[in-house]
Amino acid sequence: MVAGMNEDSWHAAVGVPGLMRAARGSYASVIGAVLAEAGFDDLPRNGVFTLALLIHTGELTHLSDGLGVRKQAVGDLIDTMVMRGYLSRATPAGDAGHAVLRATARGEAAEEIAAEVTAKVNARVREQLGEDGFAAFRQGLVLLAEMRAEREWHGH
Repeated sequence: MVAGMNEDSWHAAVGVPGLMRAARGSYASVIGAVLAEAGFDDLPRNGVFTLALLIHTGELTHLSDGLGVRKQAVGDLIDTMVMRGYLSRATPAGDAGHAVLRATARGEAAEEIAAEVTAKVNARVREQLGEDGFAAFRQGLVLLAEMRAEREWHGH
């Protein structure tokens, strides 16, 4: 059992969804604090996820699904990130209906810091779980993330 956990703790009471929420908070709070210290205190919520997706995949096609929000909310997030200098938007000549988004140098710097902090948090978890435990933990999260898109699996 991981240090600090026992069956009588709040961990048992909230179940896996509650644990996932709390775990996300562990990442979010430390990443947010380090980003704020580095001058990125205006990066909007979900900004790190957006930057990572754009920088590492070159697209934001699945952003709405990944965030679990409507496309209008994604549009608002992108507009905010453009206004704050994390993203740039360009319209190719002759294609007014298509905008190309890119991370700016500011956006790349924020994402790099977030990736470094994430790696440190991951290392701490990996130290407790071991390589096999961490790999299984990550695979479980991938499975849950993929299930989100499958509406039929839960019978509703």
